Amino acid sequence: MARPTILVAEDDPAMRRWLVTVLTPLAGRIHAVSDGWQVWTALMEEDVDLVISDIRMPMKNGLDTLNVVRVAGIRVPFLLITGFGSDEVRASASELGAEVLDKPFAAADLLSRVRRICGLPT
Repeated sequence: MARPTILVAEDDPAMRRWLVTVLTPLAGRIHAVSDGWQVWTALMEEDVDLVISDIRMPMKNGLDTLNVVRVAGIRVPFLLITGFGSDEVRASASELGAEVLDKPFAAADLLSRVRRICGLPT
């Protein structure tokens, strides 16, 4: 089975580096960006198997980015991460076909979600 291409969007540089480090063993390629506009640009340039995006980012937040991507007809799976989760956020994400993972989370929890979403063996 081919390893997935993952797009990581996180505005905090330390968290972005941590996500890349944790995901590297599973991914074929990882693109790391710092805002929603860069997510959009990356999705226009390359096929991606999964987007992992923080919700609170400058320029364009994760939910707004997800909405734009869906309106454009792009059905790439999204995993939204947030330290500010609420029932409203989860409902909005679910309506757009995304999952939410609340911060703080363990590396094992992230990897488990990525394996399931990408159809990778456990």
